[in-house]
Amino acid sequence: MKKAIPLLTLAFLFACSSDDNNADENSKLKLKSITTIYGHSEFIYGPNGYVSEVKYKDKSSQEMDYSTLYTYDGNNVTDIIYTKDNIPFHEIKYTYNNSNISKAEEKGDGYSVQRLYTYDSSNNIIQEDRFVNGEPDEVYMFTYQNSNVINKTVKLGGGDTYTLFYKYDNKNNPYINTFPHFF
Repeated sequence: MKKAIPLLTLAFLFACSSDDNNADENSKLKLKSITTIYGHSEFIYGPNGYVSEVKYKDKSSQEMDYSTLYTYDGNNVTDIIYTKDNIPFHEIKYTYNNSNISKAEEKGDGYSVQRLYTYDSSNNIIQEDRFVNGEPDEVYMFTYQNSNVINKTVKLGGGDTYTLFYKYDNKNNPYINTFPHFF
């Protein structure tokens, strides 16, 4: 079951479009579904206009056997529940300080992950401290330019460090109207 979460994440990461339509034409469009070599996802929207459920089926399955359920308080995601055959197996709960996520608590089969977030004066996340089963695990540090992350430095629990660099184009993100902007 733990494999479902990375698969869902992979499906979202590789679903970007290279469409050249301008931003005004796409600003009201909402993502309806994604099909990849791994499977198919369908997006269901709630009354606040954001995704309330994502249904997923593996390429070998005939049924939508995985779901991700989103609960909101206004526009703030407070809870994400992952299910297989309608049975929950993973949950993430979010705590907010004003409109900024201050803590995320994940619980799965025999493990827990807690993430604590630090912000700069522009409300950009500059650090995420990750704890697994209560023990320090990883630290993520973010650098911004023009409100965009340009690099993320990761300090692993064993002491190793690596940096990821980001580049941006002028195309719309396919998730622009799917989730709140800070989520």
